[in-house]
Amino acid sequence: MKFVIIPELKGCWIWELRGPDGVPVSRSPRRFTDKAEVISEIRKVRLAAGRAQIFDLVGELQEEVLAPTPIGLARPLPK
Repeated sequence: MKFVIIPELKGCWIWELRGPDGVPVSRSPRRFTDKAEVISEIRKVRLAAGRAQIFDLVGELQEEVLAPTPIGLARPLPK
């Protein structure tokens, strides 16, 4: 997967997260007026997404809470 920074009209920028096939999986919810700001926001998403849990529509957790490992994979946290 990769983030792609896309210039828009009037000096604005957005980002897209694209899958291996190049198809967008996610897109920034707003426009940024500064390219450095969009890069900063991508970094925040990258950090937070690894800790994001999966819930269904009624709010029930759908997986164990995972902890990062040194190589970036995840393992269940001890209870």
